Amino acid sequence: MTGAAANLSYYETLTGYVHSLGGSDVLNPGAPPASGYLSTNVCNGIVVMEDTLAAFESNPPPNYSGSSVQIAYIITSGPSQADLLSTLQAIKSRGGNLVYVSDQGNSYSDLPSYFAAENSYL
Repeated sequence: MTGAAANLSYYETLTGYVHSLGGSDVLNPGAPPASGYLSTNVCNGIVVMEDTLAAFESNPPPNYSGSSVQIAYIITSGPSQADLLSTLQAIKSRGGNLVYVSDQGNSYSDLPSYFAAENSYL
């Protein structure tokens, strides 16, 4: 998907259909989305960043605190377990409430070494 404003009506239609079936949806545009996507008419949640911890620290997306949709972050090559809580707090302070942080480079093939601790923090 793309987070461009030109596609809003398409995603509003899809979300209406998903909601009519009792479902929910989370979009992943691959980059910070246009502001119109931050509406429950368009989605229940949206991934605003899927990148490494270094990228989050050097160039975080805008602060989405107070958004009406859930804000998701997927962070790979993440912190050590000792720094996990402070990373989760930094994401939360930017509005993140759907969070997956992994110390693995490929978060889709291996769970983080601290998966149980991450779940307990969330």
